[in-house]
Amino acid sequence: MPGHVTDPLTAGDRARTATADPGDTIGDIGEALDQAGRRTWRLCTTCRSPYAPPVPPPDDLTLTQHDSAEAADLMDELCDAYADAYGTVPGEDTREKSSAFRERATAALQAVNYSLLTARVSGRLVGFAFGYSLRPERGWWDGLSPEPPEGFTEETGSRTAVLAEISVRRAW
Repeated sequence: MPGHVTDPLTAGDRARTATADPGDTIGDIGEALDQAGRRTWRLCTTCRSPYAPPVPPPDDLTLTQHDSAEAADLMDELCDAYADAYGTVPGEDTREKSSAFRERATAALQAVNYSLLTARVSGRLVGFAFGYSLRPERGWWDGLSPEPPEGFTEETGSRTAVLAEISVRRAW
Protein backbone atom coordinates (compact mmCIF):
# COMPACT_ATOMS: atom_id res chain seq x y z
CA MET A 1 0.00 0.00 0.00
CA PRO A 2 1.50 3.36 -0.94
CA GLY A 3 2.32 5.88 1.78
CA HIS A 4 2.21 9.63 1.59
CA VAL A 5 5.01 12.10 2.11
CA THR A 6 3.84 15.63 2.92
CA ASP A 7 5.99 18.71 2.49
CA PRO A 8 6.35 19.98 6.09
CA LEU A 9 7.04 23.55 5.00
CA THR A 10 3.73 23.91 3.19
CA ALA A 11 1.41 21.81 5.34
CA GLY A 12 -2.24 22.61 5.92
CA ASP A 13 -4.33 24.05 3.13
CA ARG A 14 -1.19 24.60 0.99
CA ALA A 15 0.08 21.03 1.41
CA ARG A 16 1.82 19.32 -1.43
CA THR A 17 1.64 15.56 -1.13
CA ALA A 18 3.48 12.91 -3.09
CA THR A 19 2.86 9.16 -3.13
CA ALA A 20 5.70 6.86 -2.14
CA ASP A 21 5.75 3.08 -2.20
CA PRO A 22 7.34 0.91 0.51
CA GLY A 23 10.99 0.41 -0.32
CA ASP A 24 11.34 3.65 -2.26
CA THR A 25 14.76 5.23 -1.92
CA ILE A 26 15.29 8.84 -0.89
CA GLY A 27 15.85 9.56 -4.58
CA ASP A 28 12.44 8.11 -5.45
CA ILE A 29 10.78 10.06 -2.67
CA GLY A 30 12.68 13.23 -3.56
CA GLU A 31 11.67 12.91 -7.20
CA ALA A 32 8.01 12.47 -6.22
CA LEU A 33 8.23 15.52 -3.97
CA ASP A 34 9.97 17.52 -6.67
CA GLN A 35 7.06 16.74 -8.95
CA ALA A 36 4.73 17.89 -6.16
CA GLY A 37 6.38 21.30 -6.20
CA ARG A 38 9.54 21.28 -4.05
CA ARG A 39 12.99 21.50 -5.54
CA THR A 40 15.23 19.93 -2.90
CA TRP A 41 14.70 17.21 -0.30
CA ARG A 42 17.29 15.66 1.97
CA LEU A 43 17.44 12.56 4.12
CA CYS A 44 17.80 13.06 7.87
CA THR A 45 20.99 11.35 9.04
CA THR A 46 19.40 10.45 12.39
CA CYS A 47 15.91 9.14 11.58
CA ARG A 48 16.32 8.62 7.81
CA SER A 49 13.17 10.67 7.06
CA PRO A 50 13.03 13.05 4.12
CA TYR A 51 12.91 16.75 4.96
CA ALA A 52 13.02 20.03 3.11
CA PRO A 53 15.95 22.30 3.95
CA PRO A 54 15.16 25.74 5.37
CA VAL A 55 13.88 28.39 3.01
CA PRO A 56 14.62 32.11 3.25
CA PRO A 57 12.09 34.11 5.29
CA PRO A 58 9.29 35.77 3.36
CA ASP A 59 9.59 39.48 2.58
CA ASP A 60 6.63 40.32 4.83
CA LEU A 61 8.00 38.64 7.97
CA THR A 62 7.61 40.93 10.98
CA LEU A 63 9.33 40.31 14.32
CA THR A 64 7.99 42.25 17.31
CA GLN A 65 9.09 42.30 20.93
CA HIS A 66 6.32 42.63 23.55
CA ASP A 67 6.28 43.22 27.30
CA SER A 68 4.02 41.27 29.66
CA ALA A 69 1.08 43.70 29.35
CA GLU A 70 1.09 43.42 25.56
CA ALA A 71 1.57 39.66 25.76
CA ALA A 72 -1.53 39.30 27.95
CA ASP A 73 -3.58 40.88 25.16
CA LEU A 74 -2.16 38.32 22.69
CA MET A 75 -2.87 35.23 24.82
CA ASP A 76 -5.67 33.81 22.63
CA GLU A 77 -3.45 34.11 19.54
CA LEU A 78 -0.52 32.53 21.38
CA CYS A 79 -2.68 29.60 22.48
CA ASP A 80 -3.91 29.08 18.92
CA ALA A 81 -0.36 29.09 17.53
CA TYR A 82 0.80 26.77 20.35
CA ALA A 83 -2.00 24.28 19.62
CA ASP A 84 -1.11 24.29 15.92
CA ALA A 85 2.63 23.95 16.61
CA TYR A 86 2.23 20.87 18.80
CA GLY A 87 -0.52 19.27 16.74
CA THR A 88 -2.71 16.49 17.99
CA VAL A 89 -2.11 12.99 19.20
CA PRO A 90 -4.88 10.40 18.66
CA GLY A 91 -7.00 10.19 21.79
CA GLU A 92 -5.54 13.38 23.26
CA ASP A 93 -7.76 16.20 24.49
CA THR A 94 -6.21 19.22 22.76
CA ARG A 95 -8.22 21.59 24.96
CA GLU A 96 -6.37 20.19 27.99
CA LYS A 97 -2.97 20.77 26.36
CA SER A 98 -3.93 24.29 25.29
CA SER A 99 -5.38 25.03 28.74
CA ALA A 100 -2.15 23.88 30.44
CA PHE A 101 -0.13 26.11 28.09
CA ARG A 102 -2.43 29.07 28.84
CA GLU A 103 -1.86 28.56 32.59
CA ARG A 104 1.94 28.39 32.18
CA ALA A 105 2.05 31.33 29.79
CA THR A 106 -0.20 33.47 31.99
CA ALA A 107 1.86 32.68 35.10
CA ALA A 108 5.03 33.61 33.21
CA LEU A 109 3.68 37.13 32.62
CA GLN A 110 4.50 37.89 36.28
CA ALA A 111 8.18 36.98 35.88
CA VAL A 112 10.91 39.60 36.12
CA ASN A 113 12.14 40.83 32.73
CA TYR A 114 9.45 38.90 30.82
CA SER A 115 9.74 39.35 27.07
CA LEU A 116 7.77 37.90 24.16
CA LEU A 117 8.96 37.86 20.56
CA THR A 118 6.30 37.25 17.90
CA ALA A 119 6.78 36.39 14.24
CA ARG A 120 4.05 37.33 11.78
CA VAL A 121 3.69 36.80 8.06
CA SER A 122 1.01 38.82 6.31
CA GLY A 123 -0.26 39.79 9.76
CA ARG A 124 -0.78 36.17 10.89
CA LEU A 125 1.07 34.93 13.98
CA VAL A 126 3.30 32.09 12.76
CA GLY A 127 5.56 31.70 15.78
CA PHE A 128 6.67 33.09 19.10
CA ALA A 129 9.15 32.71 21.92
CA PHE A 130 9.12 34.07 25.44
CA GLY A 131 11.42 34.10 28.39
CA TYR A 132 12.33 35.89 31.60
CA SER A 133 14.95 36.16 34.33
CA LEU A 134 15.44 33.16 36.62
CA ARG A 135 14.28 33.97 40.16
CA PRO A 136 16.82 33.54 42.98
CA GLU A 137 14.50 31.22 44.95
CA ARG A 138 13.64 29.03 41.94
CA GLY A 139 15.98 26.14 42.78
CA TRP A 140 16.71 25.59 39.12
CA TRP A 141 20.16 24.22 39.85
CA ASP A 142 19.20 21.97 42.81
CA GLY A 143 20.54 18.43 42.60
CA LEU A 144 23.32 18.99 40.06
CA SER A 145 25.83 16.19 40.03
CA PRO A 146 28.72 16.54 40.42
CA GLU A 147 28.35 19.44 42.84
CA PRO A 148 29.18 22.67 40.96
CA PRO A 149 31.77 25.15 42.23
CA GLU A 150 30.68 27.53 44.97
CA GLY A 151 28.72 30.48 43.61
CA PHE A 152 27.72 28.69 40.41
CA THR A 153 24.09 28.32 41.47
CA GLU A 154 23.64 31.75 43.06
CA GLU A 155 20.92 33.59 41.20
CA THR A 156 20.42 37.33 41.43
CA GLY A 157 17.20 37.64 39.47
CA SER A 158 19.07 39.01 36.47
CA ARG A 159 22.06 36.70 36.00
CA THR A 160 20.29 33.92 34.04
CA ALA A 161 17.63 34.24 31.36
CA VAL A 162 15.23 31.38 30.71
CA LEU A 163 13.87 30.70 27.23
CA ALA A 164 10.62 29.24 28.53
CA GLU A 165 8.71 28.58 25.32
CA ILE A 166 9.25 28.54 21.59
CA SER A 167 6.47 27.58 19.18
CA VAL A 168 6.23 27.69 15.41
CA ARG A 169 3.13 26.71 13.45
CA ARG A 170 3.53 23.39 11.64
CA ALA A 171 3.25 25.03 8.22
CA TRP A 172 6.40 26.99 8.99
